[in-house]
Amino acid sequence: MYLISLFQGMVFYASVSTLYRTARGLSLSEYALIDSITFVFTLALEIPWGVVADRIGYKKTLIIANGLYALSKLVFLKAWGFWGFLLERVFFAAAVSGLSGVDMSVLYLSCDKDESQKVFGRYRAFGNAGMLISSGLFSLLQMSHQQAAMFTLVAYRAGLLLSFLLIEVKGEQQQEEKPEFTNMLKMTLKDYKMLLYLGANALISVSTWVIIVFINQNHYLSLGRPESFIGFTFIITGLLDFLGVYSYKVTDVFGDLKGGLILILVMAAAAVGLSFSRNLYMSVALICLTDLRYTLYGPLTNRIESDYVKVDDRATMLSIYMMINDLFSIIPDVLMGYSAERSLPLTFRLCALALITAGIGYRYFVRRKKED
Repeated sequence: MYLISLFQGMVFYASVSTLYRTARGLSLSEYALIDSITFVFTLALEIPWGVVADRIGYKKTLIIANGLYALSKLVFLKAWGFWGFLLERVFFAAAVSGLSGVDMSVLYLSCDKDESQKVFGRYRAFGNAGMLISSGLFSLLQMSHQQAAMFTLVAYRAGLLLSFLLIEVKGEQQQEEKPEFTNMLKMTLKDYKMLLYLGANALISVSTWVIIVFINQNHYLSLGRPESFIGFTFIITGLLDFLGVYSYKVTDVFGDLKGGLILILVMAAAAVGLSFSRNLYMSVALICLTDLRYTLYGPLTNRIESDYVKVDDRATMLSIYMMINDLFSIIPDVLMGYSAERSLPLTFRLCALALITAGIGYRYFVRRKKED
């Protein structure tokens, strides 16, 4: 699983993906439309894939999903214009929704439960290593767009081949009757603590994405830095992402409640600082701090959700969690985008407010979980 993550992180064309598409006849407006269609398609397939995975087994599901992933890279290599790249994203969405929940379930069932947070951190680190390796080789070898797409396809084919070496970890059904999907969905929708937690995670994911990816580039440009400078910060944050393997140390020292709150509130403080910062080095430090704290938070939330699942249809339940999380993300995402067009400082402050709200939701969930 670590090696599959490594190869699937090797997207050699990542830094020129928009340029690749526009050079092949795709306008930016068409790109945005395809991105929206991809999100809807991924959301629609999320739960059906989870149900399928719990019926046919996790290994078969990963083989199929990784096969679709490799197929999407082949289509990307050959695609021209709107319909070609739309087809690529259809296969991409099918692959992402197929992997969602299944990869976490395989990892969780392949290790001691006390080690799961470490394992999730390493899994993410291997994917990040693949990204850094491919980015470095793209620049070092001065690859053309076509070559970058070809090497990405090779890497994803390697990930597919590794899938056949996996061992099925989904055990025998322990319950007399398998819980129906509708019952699992109803159970989740009635669990207000989990809904609050998923809403908090949605606010965290949207806010950190806005800070780390969406508006940081415009923020740097507003400080008078050239576009080339952004590439250096990309490398720095990429290196920081390796520290996610130490996520467990935060909770070992502070526990889930204090550890998670520290990570969330530090991100909120960084967002407030960015809303006032006109100093380049301070801004870089605060954005890197946000990236680091989110990197440490990721394995923690993977472990909390996995521990919370009490049914044998683990992939289905995690897919339900992911779908609800995505639905909660829609409105904050739109509001942040609307705000970013008008004022970057205001957007940073909205991110801080969202993170503080998420901290309150996180605290309530963890405390009630302990009481239960």
